[in-house]
Amino acid sequence: MPFDIKSSNLSEKAEVGFEFEVLMPGHEVYDEEGERMQDSDGNFLVDDSKRTGAFFKIRGGQSTKVKEFFKKNTIEMELRHQNRNPKAKKTRSDLERDQAEAENFTIDLCCLIVMGWRGFEEAGKELEFNEDNFRRVLKENFWMTAQISEQAGKLENFM
Repeated sequence: MPFDIKSSNLSEKAEVGFEFEVLMPGHEVYDEEGERMQDSDGNFLVDDSKRTGAFFKIRGGQSTKVKEFFKKNTIEMELRHQNRNPKAKKTRSDLERDQAEAENFTIDLCCLIVMGWRGFEEAGKELEFNEDNFRRVLKENFWMTAQISEQAGKLENFM
């Protein structure tokens, strides 16, 4: 069977989106030897007590929008770093600025990746998905960014 370039275009498929459940940290299940346990299909087992019932719909890392974001932002960051004196010792202020820059980059990237959500509540009421709410949720729960990045990078989610 020939390789069909159109049907394997992950850039297009990554724009359609993929939904996954947000899992609390510590959701992995391990055996006695410390290996992550899998079901018969090869999927990693999840501690059901760590399920949230909240879901993100995301675009994939192969998305044209995501690739353009990386291209633009990595060039800008590199130019900012080149303008610094490489021989100068970094101060605490420099390190804090670099950390804040990395955190902001991550949140900006997640804002581009996440297309929507469901199952998020605040004070017993459904929390509307918008950029302000999303940024606040990520700043208060930065650990979610790792799951967003991981799921966006899994090509099989967009095939």
